[in-house]
Amino acid sequence: MPSFLMSLFCCLFMALTFSRIDVAAYPTGAPTAACESMTPEHYGTLPSNNPCPFEVILNQNQTFSNGSVKVTLQPSLPSVSFKGFLVMGFDKVTDRVIGTFQIPPSYNLSKTIDCNNEYENAATHKSKDPKQSVTLDWIPPEGYDGEVIFKTTFVEEFINYWVKQPSGIVKVVASESATPESTTTDVTPTQLPLPDVYEGCGVSKGCIATPDDCVDSKTCSMMATYKKLDNDHLQLEIYGEIKGDEYVAVGFSTDSEMGSDSVVECVQYRDTLKAYQSYNTPQRNNQRLPSNLQGFVELSFPTYVDGYIYCSVKHPIVFDNNVGFDLNKPYYLLMATGSTGKDNIQEHSEEEKSGMSIDLTKDYGVSYFKESSN
Repeated sequence: MPSFLMSLFCCLFMALTFSRIDVAAYPTGAPTAACESMTPEHYGTLPSNNPCPFEVILNQNQTFSNGSVKVTLQPSLPSVSFKGFLVMGFDKVTDRVIGTFQIPPSYNLSKTIDCNNEYENAATHKSKDPKQSVTLDWIPPEGYDGEVIFKTTFVEEFINYWVKQPSGIVKVVASESATPESTTTDVTPTQLPLPDVYEGCGVSKGCIATPDDCVDSKTCSMMATYKKLDNDHLQLEIYGEIKGDEYVAVGFSTDSEMGSDSVVECVQYRDTLKAYQSYNTPQRNNQRLPSNLQGFVELSFPTYVDGYIYCSVKHPIVFDNNVGFDLNKPYYLLMATGSTGKDNIQEHSEEEKSGMSIDLTKDYGVSYFKESSN
C-alpha cells in the first residue's frame, strides 16, 4: 500500500475511533470515580496545555454561611462551547471539598453528584450537547467561616479538556442562627408512631414476610401487606428494617424473576421519607417514574422509627407502567432492600421472592418468602 494511502487510512481510523469514544465517554455526567483527580478518563489523552477558553464567573465575592453563590460556567472567547464539566467548591486553606449545589430536577443542563460520600457537593453535565452557559447555586456549609475557591474541569472535545480551572475567591462569613436561643423552648419534635403493620394479617388483609414465622412474634425484617379497597384500588403497606439512606421495595412480577416488574419504593433519603413508583427493565435496571401514576396516593405519612420504615399507599389495580399490569390476576411478589440515591434506588443488598403467584385482591392469608438470595 502506498505510504500516502497508509497515512490517510491511519488518520481516518483515529478520527473514527475518537468520534466513537467521545460519544461513549460519560455523556450523561462525570462519574464519582473522577471526584479526586477531576480528570476525564479519556484513554490516550492529556489535559490541554493551551490557555483555557472557558471561565468561572461568581455573582459576588462575599456571602454569609446562610446565603448562596451563583456560579456561572461560560466561554471566555466567542464561538466556542463546552460539552462536559465537573465543578466543586474548595476551602482555600485545607483544599477540602465543601458546600452543596442546588439544581432543580427539571434543569436539563446539569445535575449534582455525591463526591467522597458527601451529598451533592459536586455538579456535572447531564448531556454532551454543546453549552454556552451553565449557572448553578452553591450553598456554604452551615456556620462556615473562611475562603472558598471553585475548581472546574471543562471538556470541549474528547481530546480537548482543561482540569481544575480556578475561579476567584469567595469570602464566607459565619452567620448567626436565624432563631436566637433566648426565644426557643425545650420542645422535643413529635415523631409519628409506627403503625401496627401486623394487625389484621390473615383476617382483613394478606401479609407476606421474612423470615419464616415472624408475623406471630412480630419480628419480621421485611413485610408487605395488601387488601382490596374498591374495584379500582388496593391498599399496600411496605415495612422493613433499614439503616440511613436505604429503601424497602415491593415489585409485581409475572415470573418471580427480576425484570419487567412494576415497583413501589418506600424510601428514606437525607431524612426525607417518601413512597415512589419505578420500573425494573428487562435488563434488571431500576428506573424511577418521573411522577407517580394516576390513582397512586400515599394514605399516610411514611414513618421511620427505631430502624424500621413504613409506607401505606393506595395503588391502582389496572395500570400501565411501561407495560400493562392487571392485579386482578395473580402476580409473584418481590421484595428488596438496599441503598438509595437522590433519584433512584441502588442495587439491593437483600432480595426475596414469593414461592407462588398471589391474587392480591382476595388471598388474605399469611405467607413467607420461600426463596431468597443475599
